Amino acid sequence: MDERNVAAVLALRDAVIERSEAERHLSRAVAQARAAGLPWSTIGTFLGTSGEAARQRYGKAAV
Repeated sequence: MDERNVAAVLALRDAVIERSEAERHLSRAVAQARAAGLPWSTIGTFLGTSGEAARQRYGKAAV
């Protein structure tokens, strides 16, 4: 593997780690929003999806 490939693999690895951390952060924020009484429709709007899709992804049954 030449140096360019190593750099590309490391960049990809770092991006995957960042995405994983962001997803954990988002899950915690959704849980906090629900605990504060925000409806799924509002959460969905922030996530760029429907409230139902947000509930399916982040609701208790999905955890």
